[in-house]
Amino acid sequence: MSPSRKAIPIILGALLFSIFALSGCIARKRSRSRAKRNLSAREPTVEELKRARAARKFLHTNRPLFRNRHLARLCALRGLRDLDLSNTAVNSRGLRCLLLMRRLEYLNLSGTKIDDAAFVTLSELKHLAILNVSKTAVSGWKFDLLPRMTRLERLNISGNRIALQTLNYLGGAPSLKRLSARNMAGPVSLDFLRSTKLTHLDISGSSIGGSQLLHLATAKQLVGLNVSHIPIDKGVARAIGQLKNLQELYAAQCSIQSSFAQYFFQSSHLRVLDLYGNGVRGEVLNHLAKTPRLQRLTLSGSSFIKKDILAQKVWFSRAIFRGLPMARIPWPKTMRVLELPLSDMDDKNLGFLKMLPELKVLDLRQTLVTQAKIRELQTQYPGLKLSWIPLLAGTLFIHRQVTPTF
Repeated sequence: MSPSRKAIPIILGALLFSIFALSGCIARKRSRSRAKRNLSAREPTVEELKRARAARKFLHTNRPLFRNRHLARLCALRGLRDLDLSNTAVNSRGLRCLLLMRRLEYLNLSGTKIDDAAFVTLSELKHLAILNVSKTAVSGWKFDLLPRMTRLERLNISGNRIALQTLNYLGGAPSLKRLSARNMAGPVSLDFLRSTKLTHLDISGSSIGGSQLLHLATAKQLVGLNVSHIPIDKGVARAIGQLKNLQELYAAQCSIQSSFAQYFFQSSHLRVLDLYGNGVRGEVLNHLAKTPRLQRLTLSGSSFIKKDILAQKVWFSRAIFRGLPMARIPWPKTMRVLELPLSDMDDKNLGFLKMLPELKVLDLRQTLVTQAKIRELQTQYPGLKLSWIPLLAGTLFIHRQVTPTF
């Protein structure tokens, strides 16, 4: 037998061996993929449940040290609907195990180490309705996956640097109703408002130009709007005034002038109006007749107060209520919370309180109201919650709490 014929069985044997080896690899790969698909159907063992409960306890006690391996153990609790992973060391790679939690509806990833790759996993969570990815490395390049998240109603991207060209993808989220984009690290465009059905928008503290704010007029379905700490001019105020369904408006410290403040009273559905720190003159209160459902009003000075403690004198650089007949103001009967801090409100002007039968909270911190008048009000209105700090005592300015987010 020639040498070439002797090599034929060897070649055939090697070929058969490679075929069998390849078929074995394919079979093992199929079994692994089948196991992954059936993993969610398998009930976790008792040992897995114990480790999951221990991981959940570790999450509450050592949040900064909670990592991907702890999250993998936690996913044995597949019936969870709410999961708060904020300020943990979890990254995008570790989120893959969340696919076992088929019922997950609320997920908080604020302050974690995730990036845009996380949306590949998040888009497969079909029941997810509330998502918080604020203060992360998310830049929006995977927002094109938002149309897959058919039940997503609330999204928080506050504190991130989102690329301008990716914001238009927000219009593709079919069920998105509430968006929070506070204190964005870069410029923000509002062109996407034309293609969304948002009911609540929070952009307070973000870098948004006046031309972009004009797009607010296209969001006709807005019910809640927070534009605090953003300069507002007459054109923007007029655009906000076109939102006839608006119920909550927060515009604290927006450099609003009294000449165009009346545009904020255009919605008859308005329930909350916050104009803190703008120094708007009290004459705008004559427009309260247009807001018969108003329940909460905040009106204060713009923090420009001169005072001489030794001489016991106070000068307001911008008077708000001086010479204003408060009893003639068309106060809504539904008013429950009235905040007038850091203003020239005095004892003589408080007679209008008789016109507010539903009033529950009154803020008179750092005003001209005296302590004797406060005691009189406490006796006259025993159910009224009063806040009062003498103008000539304590710190000069009131610490302003952050306006609520949606």
